[in-house]
Amino acid sequence: MEGFHWQENFGIGIDSLDIEHQSVLGYLGQLLAALENGKHRESVRFISLALENAVNAHFVHEESLMKMVGYPARGRHLKQHADFFASLRHLLYDFSGETKEDLKAVQHLRKRFLEHILLEDKSYGRFMRTGMQ
Repeated sequence: MEGFHWQENFGIGIDSLDIEHQSVLGYLGQLLAALENGKHRESVRFISLALENAVNAHFVHEESLMKMVGYPARGRHLKQHADFFASLRHLLYDFSGETKEDLKAVQHLRKRFLEHILLEDKSYGRFMRTGMQ
């Protein structure tokens, strides 16, 4: 996913969530760039903490919207959020920022987050836009 850029077709049609998705993907890109360029460990740590905060804030926001509208697949969606956040926390806990495994793990998380947007969040977006039927 080298040279990754947000594309309009990634959007789910809910502006606030699309902005948050772009932010999380941006932090993942910054983290990858820092790792690839051998940035100082403190820089990598700072980006990692910003990423963790952005993911947490996004999930809280999205989950509150799902609850508010009674999204029928909310339980499955929340489980995916919990699994992703646990993977992120595990990575950051064990993170040295100095190995190829770290780089691969961040690449995998970015791919996983984008796939989640394109599959699960798109479905949620359709539900919201079609009058929650």
